[in-house]
Amino acid sequence: MFWPRCLAGSIHVFRAVCTFCLLYLASTCSAQVIPIPALARPVHYVDLANLPAGDHCVLLSPKFCDGLAAADAIASPDPPLPSGSGRAWTVGGILKRFAHDQASIYVAPFERANVKWDVAFILGTTAIVTTDRYTIGIVSRENEQISRNISDVGLYGTGAAAGAIFITGMITDNAHARETGFLTGEALVNAYPVYVALQLIAGRERPDQGAGHGRFFQDHSTNTSFPSGHAMFTWTMAAVIAHEYPRTWVKILAYATATAVSMARYTGREHFLSDVALGGFIGYFIGRHIFKLHCSTEFSERCIKE
Repeated sequence: MFWPRCLAGSIHVFRAVCTFCLLYLASTCSAQVIPIPALARPVHYVDLANLPAGDHCVLLSPKFCDGLAAADAIASPDPPLPSGSGRAWTVGGILKRFAHDQASIYVAPFERANVKWDVAFILGTTAIVTTDRYTIGIVSRENEQISRNISDVGLYGTGAAAGAIFITGMITDNAHARETGFLTGEALVNAYPVYVALQLIAGRERPDQGAGHGRFFQDHSTNTSFPSGHAMFTWTMAAVIAHEYPRTWVKILAYATATAVSMARYTGREHFLSDVALGGFIGYFIGRHIFKLHCSTEFSERCIKE
């Protein structure tokens, strides 16, 4: 009796997080609509004299907020444009950049500095996979559809937020917003081949297929259980947005949404725990990786070029 009540109660938590997702859409977009002053100022400059106290730096961190006015003194008349915001792209250039991104994603796990994390990841995933048949058994079927709806709202809501940020950046000539939307889309494009490859290789049954034990190498298609696409893509987008705007409330909303999507795929009996755990981990890694590769140091303190 305990587990069904616990899981039923978790639905209320998911509903609350879902509400935060919608607030995330509204607040993130509205925070972008700040007029850009004179061209000689940096693209992220905000004229504090024309704003009420406490209304500035909604998305930027205190470190960058405090440096806005000082940056005006050293800014050049034509500040460099961020990746993807204003350069003229060619088909060859796009393909070359995509190939470079894909290569760096596949090579990263084999870098010496990441070996310890690889070992921890493999051991952790193996441990979760071995318990999947037991953990899925405690999930009630009573609220399956609600959980699935929550996961859809979280995924598509995050995508809509990223798209709205990009469009707002185009309308208001906000280069930071354009970069955020552009890199979020680029991270998704790079995540999809990884998702397809893992789906085809693993061929895992979903919780309601076969004996319900999640057997691997059964159905080598792109609609199988391992890993969870909803979790992977939501974490990819959340990672980019949270790194572009490293304010505490932005990170909480972004990662809470991604967590809610992941758990909803589990409580909706669409995936096992290991499916959503792996999808979330890979999604976060890809989003963070693409941000680090192509971010502009003038926008976010999390952008550190090595």
